Amino acid sequence: MNKTILCVLAHPDDAEFLCAGTLARLVKEKGFKVHIATMTAGDCGSATLGPEEISGIRKKEGAIAASIIQGQYHCIEEKDLLVFYSHAPLLKVTRLIREVNPSIILTHSPSDYMMDHEQTSVIVRAAAFCAPIPNFDASPTIKPIPHIPHLYYCDPIEGVDPMGNKV
Repeated sequence: MNKTILCVLAHPDDAEFLCAGTLARLVKEKGFKVHIATMTAGDCGSATLGPEEISGIRKKEGAIAASIIQGQYHCIEEKDLLVFYSHAPLLKVTRLIREVNPSIILTHSPSDYMMDHEQTSVIVRAAAFCAPIPNFDASPTIKPIPHIPHLYYCDPIEGVDPMGNKV
């Protein structure tokens, strides 16, 4: 079995809050390789620093956090609060899935309090399906993967949907 997990979440620190413990256990106890990707670099993640400065800081933090569990960090480079299902992010995530070739993908709950999280979930779900399709041209140099990865969803932040209802 391919023991590679790709975790694709919206922002730096989402993995740490939502699934770092699970990822760490799978590395330590089951020998999985982990890749953690964020859709954004966290450019709106500060009230005092500009977007470029905070993005640089948060990408470094993401890489350090991933390395603690022997993982690799990737950033899709979309913008905070502007993560939407469209052609460009779908291609970027499909390329990453093809490069990493995971057997398991973790992403956000389809129902969450924040639109970036919900849209990331939609994009990742679509990309997981696109990654093995030869005629889906995400990149002429990256071959399709041989399977649709198993897709799992993290619990939503605070356990609620956009209306505040328990999920």
